[in-house]
Amino acid sequence: MLLLAFTLQVQSPPPPPRPELQPNQPAEMDATVVVTGKSLPSTREALEKCLATKCPSKEDIAKSLAYAEVQFMSGDYKGSRKTLLAARHRNANQASSLPYDVARLHRALSRITRLNGIAINPRVNAADAVYALRAGLPAASPAIFAQRLEVGDELAREGRLNGALQHYDWVAREAGKAGLKASTGMAYLRSAILLTAVAAEQPPYRNRAMAAVTRIMKLEGSDMLPFRNAARALQIQIVPEQDRASIAARLAPEMELGDDGQQMLVYAPMIDTSRMPFGSAAGEEAPAYADISFRVMPDGRVTDVTPITVTQTVRPIWVEAITKALAERRYTPRRAKAGDGGMLHLERYSFVSPLIADSGSRMPRRSPTREINTTDLTAAIPDR
Repeated sequence: MLLLAFTLQVQSPPPPPRPELQPNQPAEMDATVVVTGKSLPSTREALEKCLATKCPSKEDIAKSLAYAEVQFMSGDYKGSRKTLLAARHRNANQASSLPYDVARLHRALSRITRLNGIAINPRVNAADAVYALRAGLPAASPAIFAQRLEVGDELAREGRLNGALQHYDWVAREAGKAGLKASTGMAYLRSAILLTAVAAEQPPYRNRAMAAVTRIMKLEGSDMLPFRNAARALQIQIVPEQDRASIAARLAPEMELGDDGQQMLVYAPMIDTSRMPFGSAAGEEAPAYADISFRVMPDGRVTDVTPITVTQTVRPIWVEAITKALAERRYTPRRAKAGDGGMLHLERYSFVSPLIADSGSRMPRRSPTREINTTDLTAAIPDR
């Protein structure tokens, strides 16, 4: 489910000039990626048949998620949310027998709601998914700990640094008691990533960030290799910007090559919005988004950053800022075979104007600032 692979970056740009508002029709660009999948009519018909025959909840949820995903991919964010709201209303009480399925509904609904610019309490939505998993899984299930980490992620997005760090440490401690090394490693890594991101802007946090990195480097065993590599790469972000290139060059030979083909994102610079005039978003209900493809090479570098589909309300300068940030990403390395051309990825960047209260009126209005929301569409690429 593509809607489950979602991250958020909230940007506060300076007051910009008003943009030209144009029809929200996708502008197809030269593409090297072909996204395939079921059509909108076929997924809608499948869901309608399911509901007409009062199909089991598991089938209802699966078909609802499939239809909502195609709606999202086609740019119908409002319709996607409506589909998921109805599915959750029908099936939320099935958590004890279908914990994974109901948790997926909670997560997907939370994320598409944010993409519609509707105010929500994301911690509550993330916690709903935790409760759904707890209703039908053992207390020490890795899935529960993974979902609990998302609660910490939402605390971080709200700017509650200490709350997020305390939550990550709690997850690491409880996962350690349960003998779940991978869950512990992921909790440690979340703390390190958050602290290094803060340290990049606030140097007094560099010692705490380095301590978080050192804690990960002490994890032993081949199963902890991805976390150690991620910790090595995070050191690039801790140092001042002018020193990052030399640190990256020094750390590259120290990376441990894994055999599972998985590469973890370890460095993603903030998108520079100083060159991204947004203008007034008043009246812009239709989604504005850009789908961008790129390749992650075996050594962790990013190449071939290419815009694929860009709606006409998205300014070229917005896309330029995103492609620049993408090109500077770094992933953990992997063992490469002869002729390895890297792994193809696809991400959607949605520029959302949140609905906010308007003084003197009960009708909400669109904020003049935007949130940049990233959705990983890589699963939609049939052959990479």
